[in-house]
Amino acid sequence: MNKASDVIATLVFYILNILLFPVSLLGYVIHVAYLLTAGRASGVSTSAQGPLSVRWSQHYLGVRQDEAAYRLMTALLSSFLWGGTSWLGRRCWHTA
Repeated sequence: MNKASDVIATLVFYILNILLFPVSLLGYVIHVAYLLTAGRASGVSTSAQGPLSVRWSQHYLGVRQDEAAYRLMTALLSSFLWGGTSWLGRRCWHTA
């Protein structure tokens, strides 16, 4: 890549993240609310889901393959809302 395409890719990435910030925030709020309410109802520690969400994020962004974490976390709508903007920004970065 040359310097001009790097600058364009960076601008597209930041513009998309700024525009999609409300969607990310909504997804994060839904995710946290779900963790707090479902964790209390099921008796499962919410801190146990921390490593799972990291593994899911790494799989979702293509850093590592982890099909089990992906299947568990994509059951939550909030997972896409929260991480979808990062995925979209990453895709734009690699195609610009």
